[in-house]
Amino acid sequence: MGQIELAAGASVSGFVEAGEDRVAVRECQLRLSLSAAEAADDPATRRRLESLGLVAPTNARGFFQIAGVPAGVYELLAECEGYAPAQVAPIEVVEGLEAQLDGPLLVGRPLQLAVAVVPPVDPYGEPWTLLLDRRRGSRGAPTRTQRGKVDAEGVWVARDLAPAEYHLWVLGSGDERWAERQITLAAGSVSELIEVPVVEVRGTAVIGEDPITGTFWFGGRHGSKRIPLPVDLEGRFEGYLPEEGTWWVEWVENRDDWAGVLVGEVEVRKRQGKTYAEVEIELPGTRLRGEVVTEDGQPVEGAWVSVTTFQRSQKLGRLPGASSRTAADGSFEVLALPPGLTTVTASKESSALESDTQLVTLAEQGEGSTVRLIARAKRSYRGQVVGGSGPVAGARIHAFADLLSSAGTSGEEAVSGPDGSFRLSVRGSATWLYFVVSAPGKATRLARMAADPARPIVLELSDHGGDLVLHLPGGPRGLEALGRTVLLYGDAFLHAAMLSLVNGQPGQLGGQGSIHLRDLEPGLYRLCTGPGVFSQVRQGAEPPRGSCVDGLVQPFSTLELAVPGSAPPP
Repeated sequence: MGQIELAAGASVSGFVEAGEDRVAVRECQLRLSLSAAEAADDPATRRRLESLGLVAPTNARGFFQIAGVPAGVYELLAECEGYAPAQVAPIEVVEGLEAQLDGPLLVGRPLQLAVAVVPPVDPYGEPWTLLLDRRRGSRGAPTRTQRGKVDAEGVWVARDLAPAEYHLWVLGSGDERWAERQITLAAGSVSELIEVPVVEVRGTAVIGEDPITGTFWFGGRHGSKRIPLPVDLEGRFEGYLPEEGTWWVEWVENRDDWAGVLVGEVEVRKRQGKTYAEVEIELPGTRLRGEVVTEDGQPVEGAWVSVTTFQRSQKLGRLPGASSRTAADGSFEVLALPPGLTTVTASKESSALESDTQLVTLAEQGEGSTVRLIARAKRSYRGQVVGGSGPVAGARIHAFADLLSSAGTSGEEAVSGPDGSFRLSVRGSATWLYFVVSAPGKATRLARMAADPARPIVLELSDHGGDLVLHLPGGPRGLEALGRTVLLYGDAFLHAAMLSLVNGQPGQLGGQGSIHLRDLEPGLYRLCTGPGVFSQVRQGAEPPRGSCVDGLVQPFSTLELAVPGSAPPP
């Protein structure tokens, strides 16, 4: 069989084969990249991680070895002439050891997808546009997008595809998205039929008692289904939607403006005997005015202002909110949010400025509320994520400043590189930093550290963790409890509305009012709830007696904690 020379140090090796006969494939290019590169939300971070990929070819026997690999979790991509790209993940590399594939990496011939859309045109007579994209995290192919219009029969064909999971969207003539489908391609040619139902909608909209203009985005401007319906000067709108039901709606005064108001849930139903659905949207008459200035009182033009309420919607479990841009004098105005408590914050990335988050109570009557936000320069922090065997590559780090892990605060995010290092920029007034750190094959950790840019941050992750199931009352009581509940671990804590960061998925209550947090660092956790508990914890005070339950999370086990008034499902 000849001689195969192996390089010393941590490496990844294996064979590439094709066909049922498992024929060795020569002259393939193998690229090893960090699993977190594709998941990084920041474009600069994504480019940096993708540039760190390691490449090696196969030899005449289809064998490859990629040497000099830092410890971490990786994806391996094989590109061979005449074959569809193939990918395998996750591959965990331990310092000083070789990671061998469990079996050969199999490549196959390119695949084909034929899609038929019924009807073949949109409600305005234009042919549909189809967008096909590999699903994020799919393990079968590199990221690649195909786009095209259907023919007169409503058919579109995508060719030269690799086996993978794909996401298919049906688009209108603009930015609207009418339908979506998840498709798995495994072998051969695949045919898919998509029917797009059409519901005519006629509606009116007012703020208080006055008609409004602008555009309503049914599904939100960034939703997987999103349809814009313009509103005329008399507050009337009409158009078509792909289905009846509960829609999440966003209102913008100018369709081309990024600023908008998340209105909330709107019911779209055809009444008996009607061929169209009638919709009445009544927005609250609240008004929030404010200004964003620097520490020396200079106005900040073009700052992004984010406002979020605490009134989670009943059916979709989402938080209404709004966004706005400041004018040349630093001023801004936000209309039509639900009355009650809100958070307000401002930032300007191009100037590395960010304000503290302020709490404001909106009233539906009167002149409205005002707020002054002071935008401070961000400070840069450097750190490293490590585990039992050394640096951890591809870890996701969520950081919050000064106990601001409340609904409406997104915090900062980073991804560690091959040596476990990361960089963060946090607003200048921070005195404490709170972290949620997770990595494939490691336990997720909650941590608090002093905000000292001169001192490197070291975040150590355990190899093994346990699960924590939190039980809250179901229905509206659960939504209310979620807003006043805090999870504590050591001197760190996280507001319940932000617990989705632990699993990296949108945080919503399940049907039983439970939240399942997977693979947490072992230790003592406390679940505290009640009026004022969140404010007390933010101020460093001990929660009132009787407001907390606690328990020990142990490796490979599950701990269940239930707040008063709830219980684990039978």
